[in-house]
Amino acid sequence: MHAYVAGTLMFEHETAIQNARAQHIAAELQIWVAFASFAGATGNGYAHSAGSSGIWKSGGALIAQAGLETGAIVQAVFS
Repeated sequence: MHAYVAGTLMFEHETAIQNARAQHIAAELQIWVAFASFAGATGNGYAHSAGSSGIWKSGGALIAQAGLETGAIVQAVFS
């Protein structure tokens, strides 16, 4: 496996958990990690979702991360 890519939906207060999970996967498995995390309100209890889509390099270093705003895009070249 060369990358772990996932779409996520978490509460805003769970952003640190999401980031720690991605960093751990990247460091433990020595692979790139990309989380596309829903931003904004979805209804059904998610008035404020986590947003903060991000890309972590193999080894665990954060390469790029969006904020809470909707429509934000992050990108990186996996190498």
